[in-house]
Amino acid sequence: MNLKERSFSELSLIFTFLFFLFFIPVSVSLSHIFLSLSILFFLYYFLKDKKRIKTHRIFIILLAFALFEVISTFFSIDIERSLNDLKEVLLFLIVPLTLNVSQKKEDFKFFNYAFSLAIFLSAILSFLEYKGIIMERDRASGFLSHYMTQSGILMLFSILSLSLSFSEKGKKRFLWIFLFLLSIFSLILTLTRSAWIGVIFGLVFIIVLYKPKLLIPFLILSILIAFISPESIKKRFISTFDPEDETVKERIYMAKAGFKIISKYPIFGTGLDTAKIAYKKFRPPEAVRDVPHLHSNILQIGAELGIPALAVWLLFIIISFADNFKVWKHSRDRFTKFSGLAGTGAIISLFIAGLFEFNFGDSEVKMLFLYLITYPIALRKIEENEQKEQ
Repeated sequence: MNLKERSFSELSLIFTFLFFLFFIPVSVSLSHIFLSLSILFFLYYFLKDKKRIKTHRIFIILLAFALFEVISTFFSIDIERSLNDLKEVLLFLIVPLTLNVSQKKEDFKFFNYAFSLAIFLSAILSFLEYKGIIMERDRASGFLSHYMTQSGILMLFSILSLSLSFSEKGKKRFLWIFLFLLSIFSLILTLTRSAWIGVIFGLVFIIVLYKPKLLIPFLILSILIAFISPESIKKRFISTFDPEDETVKERIYMAKAGFKIISKYPIFGTGLDTAKIAYKKFRPPEAVRDVPHLHSNILQIGAELGIPALAVWLLFIIISFADNFKVWKHSRDRFTKFSGLAGTGAIISLFIAGLFEFNFGDSEVKMLFLYLITYPIALRKIEENEQKEQ
């Protein structure tokens, strides 16, 4: 990263964005602070120099989704609660911010390395937690307050690190492989089955796209990990397929209640952050536990925002996948190409894991996800501009 030829406002934008990414797996408060600063510097930098702000159709779709969130708030069964949650729509600004933060590919490499350092520190802390050396916990959460959040971030980073290992050679390839293995072992320590399933689907997908014959060593590695895993981890994974497991039963109850809520409030839903209130009324008699959410992106969005908003969200997922896949298929630059591969894998992982967990409602996971699906598109635009200049 060449600093000498950058203006103060440009450097401020780049470094506040970098720290925003770095703090995602460390502190959501600090990450939000640096995101806010980054947005302010972004507006100052582009308005001062009267630069053209680049946008993309996935941001337009997210704006439509945000509009449904606003509308559903005014039809909410608890307007005050929904209004308090409405501030999350500002996270969608990560998309235009990522598209415009830099015109140099090297900066995005720098962003990824900075985030990787945070993941490395978080993974080490997770291991120390699991061993009882620091803050003994049954389910490791690293710097974060909840293991589910930690698992979502590690799931997405595992996809990114393996994809980028394919694009590199020599020491850099081994670095990304090391980070991939570290993130996988840390993910296992969260004992989060939805993220395990999501990362398996995502990894298989990117391996099939890149080099299908690598599925054999991937399968061998998976069997080896399963073999050496502690008994508690094995039991946790097996319980995924046990219909008598209490948590499996609870998810079935949530699904039944979710469909009832959607049928009762099909257009605007019950309002942001109100599914747990509605669940008490619509849950089956055999369900005895209160739940914070419905453990499913589709059910949660459908119940809280209505079927039209759910359709817009699904369109966002489809278009994001299609555009990242185009980057993978058409880019000639290896970093850009394999970043597109990471973007498609991240979408697969989040969607599959999100069938069993409301991961799109998790601020840290959402922030990282929006970056991972947008920066390949930003790289592709940079590559196209370079080709036009040649």
